[in-house]
Amino acid sequence: MEKDNLVLEEYERLKPLYRILERVVNQQLTEATAKAGVGVMQIAHRLKERDSVSEKMRRKANKYTSITDMTDIIGFRIICYFSDQVNEAAKIIEELFNVDRENSIDKRKMLSPNTFGYLSLHYTCRLFPDASYDEELCNLPFEIQIRSVLQHTWAEIEHDLGYKSEFGVPYHIRREFSRIAGLLEIADEAFINIRNNIVNYVDDVRERIHHDKADELLVDINTLREFTKHSAVWQELMDRIISLSGAERIEASPEDFLKQLKQLGITTLGDLKSVVLREREHVLLLVGDALEYFEMDEISSNTVLYYLCQACLVWGDYTEEQAEAFYKASEKNEARRRSRVKKIRKLKDKYLNQ
Repeated sequence: MEKDNLVLEEYERLKPLYRILERVVNQQLTEATAKAGVGVMQIAHRLKERDSVSEKMRRKANKYTSITDMTDIIGFRIICYFSDQVNEAAKIIEELFNVDRENSIDKRKMLSPNTFGYLSLHYTCRLFPDASYDEELCNLPFEIQIRSVLQHTWAEIEHDLGYKSEFGVPYHIRREFSRIAGLLEIADEAFINIRNNIVNYVDDVRERIHHDKADELLVDINTLREFTKHSAVWQELMDRIISLSGAERIEASPEDFLKQLKQLGITTLGDLKSVVLREREHVLLLVGDALEYFEMDEISSNTVLYYLCQACLVWGDYTEEQAEAFYKASEKNEARRRSRVKKIRKLKDKYLNQ
């Protein structure tokens, strides 16, 4: 009992240092995973409270002679989107921290080949000795778990249901758990395949755009994004707008314009390229007209798409009712919708009815 009290006193003394360690490790993990491009959904962390420390010592009597013997006072959990990213995150941790191999374990390897279930990769770590950190801080251990989203889902549901072992659990329930775990394992692999197929699809789209062989591709978020990034025709128009406005080029997702392009009958990249070639001088006229009223500090693909759609409505064979129907599909605010239709009418009067 006296020994436990000494450990708890040590915990209270070191608690401010643990708080510092928690912030330091969280910052390092966040920055390193972002820099490496690992798909991390969440980095969660917690510091054990005194009651939890005391309860653990009670359950594991005579195991701890110092608070640093308890390696999970600080615990981190990295949740990746895909199971293959668990290993990517593991490599980062092994480079970033001083890993205690003896007390770290890959619980994924504990399952027998004929058993299904989800277990995490666990690391016990310390900071590397560094002039920036106090020596006592570097001596404090912390734990890191790495899971995929589906592994985390399984573990949380398993915990919530209180399913811990086969003892006392009926056979049909154990079978049901195994079946679901197997489905989740298949789903994890299926999501990886879908992701890889999307990556390959985008690479193929980019290559075809680069060689001007993408005209028959349907307009979707991937083809539109790659077209606005890599089409020579598109980039030439953007360069001319930037030269005219003196604005800075920025990146933006063109997703919001998918409905507008469909409304204008632009369904393939070939359609889009033809419209750009047909309307590019009109787009420059509209940009010049806008610059009379306000400065453009930034130009993105969305800026070009906005004026391209506007040019189609002004110089195309569109009635005012059709222009209203066009904006109704993308603009819920009636006042803004009417304002934009009025703008189209004024531009038609200015450029077509002179």
